[in-house]
Amino acid sequence: MSTIRTGDLAQFTRQMGNMREVQQRLHTANEDVATGKAVHRYADLGAASGKLVRTETALRGAEMFAEQNAQLSQELNLMDGALATIADVATSFRQAVIARRNDASGSASNLGLEAQGMIDTVVNALNLQVDGRYVFGGSRTATPPVDAVGIGDDPADTDYYQGDQLALRARIDVDAEATYGVLADDQGFAKLLAGLQLAVDGHPADDDAKLQEAARLADEALDGVVAERSELATVTARIDGVRESQEGTALYLEETVGALTDTDVPATMARIAQDQVALEASYSVMSRLSRLSLTDYLR
Repeated sequence: MSTIRTGDLAQFTRQMGNMREVQQRLHTANEDVATGKAVHRYADLGAASGKLVRTETALRGAEMFAEQNAQLSQELNLMDGALATIADVATSFRQAVIARRNDASGSASNLGLEAQGMIDTVVNALNLQVDGRYVFGGSRTATPPVDAVGIGDDPADTDYYQGDQLALRARIDVDAEATYGVLADDQGFAKLLAGLQLAVDGHPADDDAKLQEAARLADEALDGVVAERSELATVTARIDGVRESQEGTALYLEETVGALTDTDVPATMARIAQDQVALEASYSVMSRLSRLSLTDYLR
C-alpha cells in the first residue's frame, strides 16, 4: 500500500483548492460569454451598482415614452389621412357645384346623388376609429362623433355631433404634455356638411341660391380643413421630435448599461485560455502527487 507524505498531502490539498478556483472561474467565464453579460447580480458591481440601477430605470422610462409617442404619432397620421380625404371631398364638391350651376337645367349633373355620397364619405372619415377609439369626438372615444341623421343645411347647427369639447391630452415625457386631436363639430366640417346638404336639397329643386351658398361653404370648409391639418402637423412634429430625442437617450443608456454589464469577449476568452492551461497543469501535478509513495520519497 502506498503512503503519501504529510508535505505532499498539504500540497495535494492546496492544489485541489486551486483547481476548484480555476474551475469556478472557467464556469463563470463561459457563462459570461454565453449570456453576453459579465454582471449577473447588482452586488457584482459593488459601488457602481447604484449607477446601474439608475441607468436601467431611466432606460425603461425613455423606452416607454418613445413607444407610447410612436403610437400617438401613428394615430395623428391616421387622423391626418382622414382630414386629407375630407379636403379632397371639399375640392371635388366645389367643382361639382360650379359645373351644376353652369348647367342651369341640371340635365348633365347628378349633383344630388354625388353630394349624398360625399356626406357618407365625410361621416365615415370623422367616425374614424384607432385601436377601437373614436378620435374625432373629444374625450367621448366610445361613441361615434357624427350621427348623419342630425346633419342640416345650417353650419351653425351641429346637432349631428355626439362628442364633447374636451381636447385629448397625452403625457409625452416626464415633464411634458401635448393637447392634440380635432373635433368633428369644427366649423370646417360643419360648413362642408351643411353645403353638401344644401346641394342635396337644392339640386332637384333647381334652387340656384342654395347651390351658390353650397359653393361658398365648400370654399370656407376647405380653408378650415387645411388649417386643421396644419395644426395637427405641428403637434405631430413636436411629438416626433420628442420621440426621436427619447430614442437617442435610450440608445445612450443602453450603451451605458452595456459598458457596466456586458462581457468583454476577447478579454474573457483570453482568460479562459489561460485558466485552461493552468487547469491542465494542475491535473498533471495532481496525477503526479497521487502516485507518490514513501518508497518514492526514500529513493
